[in-house]
Amino acid sequence: MKRVLGFLFPNCTCFVCLGELNATDNGFMCVKCAEDLSINTEPLALADTKAKKFFKAAHSAFVYDGLIVPVILRLKYGDNAQVAEGLYPYMVATLLKTEAVLGDFVLVPVPLCKKRYRKRGYNQAELLANHIAEDMGLVVDTNVLVRTKNTAPQKQMSVKERQENLRGAFAVKDDADVQGKKFLIVDDVFTSGTTVNECARVLKQSGAKEVHVIVLARVVN
Repeated sequence: MKRVLGFLFPNCTCFVCLGELNATDNGFMCVKCAEDLSINTEPLALADTKAKKFFKAAHSAFVYDGLIVPVILRLKYGDNAQVAEGLYPYMVATLLKTEAVLGDFVLVPVPLCKKRYRKRGYNQAELLANHIAEDMGLVVDTNVLVRTKNTAPQKQMSVKERQENLRGAFAVKDDADVQGKKFLIVDDVFTSGTTVNECARVLKQSGAKEVHVIVLARVVN
């Protein structure tokens, strides 16, 4: 019954525990779940310490652990786009804590493979980017970075296998749209950092002035 109510009346139930929503300042999450989420306080680094880092800094709202895991999985695979609306404020709060000046940054969501986009019906990174941009008065550009090939799922891959899998997977559509600009790459989960680093690489290669990264959660390696 809770799951039915959560689907029919999403603002009446907590999207984490599916229990009664009892918070007036958060239309998606109950007080207990909000308190129990694992907030990230550590800087993000590439799992491959010998690899060249192409982004200036990477920021994460949560640690990929505990309550946040099934919520993010619902966003990615459960056809539950509304989760993005409930979680993006934590990403905004994380960005506001950084020293980066975001007024002239362009938000770039990590492009999704066409096959996965057709299956899900949306790109979760794009949903998050749109919410962040609207909240912070920034601009989202979904055309500057394109996916040039369908890559295999990376969940069980090693760092080296991820690097090989993503080699040549992204490209800049037009260098003129990149040169001299600052970009904020948006994604859901930072595991090894390979995906966002490859996106940052092609942006920098095309003349980007500076690249930062913001994600929902980081995996503890």
